[in-house]
Amino acid sequence: MSENEVVICPWCHMEITWDPEFGPEEECPHCFNELKAYRSLPLGGAIEHETDFDDEDDEEPETAEELAQVGVLEEDIDDDSTDDYEADLEEIKAKDVYHEGVMQVLDTQLEVPECFRCQELMLLAGTQTVDSSKFVPEIPVSLGQPFLPHGFKLQLYVCPSCFSTESMLSPDDRDSMIKVIKGNQ
Repeated sequence: MSENEVVICPWCHMEITWDPEFGPEEECPHCFNELKAYRSLPLGGAIEHETDFDDEDDEEPETAEELAQVGVLEEDIDDDSTDDYEADLEEIKAKDVYHEGVMQVLDTQLEVPECFRCQELMLLAGTQTVDSSKFVPEIPVSLGQPFLPHGFKLQLYVCPSCFSTESMLSPDDRDSMIKVIKGNQ
């Protein structure tokens, strides 16, 4: 192939320019398909397949003696590949069932925050009341009072993907916080 020869990808029909130092491309830089393995069917002709074995090799052993000679008896056939496939299939089904359950829970939530780590939608796990025995409020000088009421509530969210948790003030406590901050101005 010369430097001046135009090469067109048979898959995407894009013109391929190649570096004379490295030679022609083995795959198209546009669609990444192999250029040398392009196959076409001849119209009206017989299809020929290239094989690396003789016609004599494609005879399969039929008797138990022939099977024993090649080392393949029915007892020796390993079912690991089918067991692996079935295990993978069960895992996929379990993930689908889990995903469907997550979607059903999300459909019932009023607020659906995103996880800060993986950006998945988070599930509301419950509400936690924080009373004055477990929380000492900060009193900003500008307000002269705490902006969170005693006994406020936190909503706990859990990510169904990475299982991170995040807490958020309950809607009622958000409203009271806004009122306290706005009322002081």
